[in-house]
Amino acid sequence: MLPSLFLSVVVASTFGAAPSLAQERGDPQDETLFGGVQSSGGYGAPTVALTTLNGETAAMVGGQGGWVLNRRFAVGGALRGIAPRPDVDLQNRSSGDPESAQVQLGYAGLLLEYIGAPSNLLHYGAELVVGGGNVELVDGGGFTAGASVSDDSFERSAVFATELGARAELNVTSFFRIGLSGGYRLVSGANLDKADVSNGDLSAPYGQISLRFGSF
Repeated sequence: MLPSLFLSVVVASTFGAAPSLAQERGDPQDETLFGGVQSSGGYGAPTVALTTLNGETAAMVGGQGGWVLNRRFAVGGALRGIAPRPDVDLQNRSSGDPESAQVQLGYAGLLLEYIGAPSNLLHYGAELVVGGGNVELVDGGGFTAGASVSDDSFERSAVFATELGARAELNVTSFFRIGLSGGYRLVSGANLDKADVSNGDLSAPYGQISLRFGSF
């Protein structure tokens, strides 16, 4: 699922730049009943966010990208995964379970963005991510980004995740921007019987940096 979503975002970002290039060359634009798209482009960005999970400081790493319409709106996808994974004591252990485990949270979803005053050197924006993924209990091992199930997982639960934030953005070059975002992550649906991890433990404020490359 996640590779398909990420591939779709990349393809949309790549082909979305074509109308923008056509406009720059002066090619004729299609007429439509309700008005047309004056310009379009696309971007991709790695992201790192500082947040908390289960009361411990952690980072959400991942990426996002989308199709930019009229330099004001972007539609695409986002992928997030927690690192490092916080430890939690197990309460209802089955035979063979360890005494403690690590909590892994990953999700992916639809990304919607608004871009204010895009021509200004420093401008503002807003962003919304709506999607789903998994919260898992894992027995050590390395970090696995995204919403896929880890090989070392022994309990997991599907979750619904929403991010809502505001962004300040700096135009570094015509194809590179740096975004600093702040917002709140809301997670619901967590149901882990072996550990005391609630929706409130997974929901938290965040501060995020994104390095945006593309045609804006």
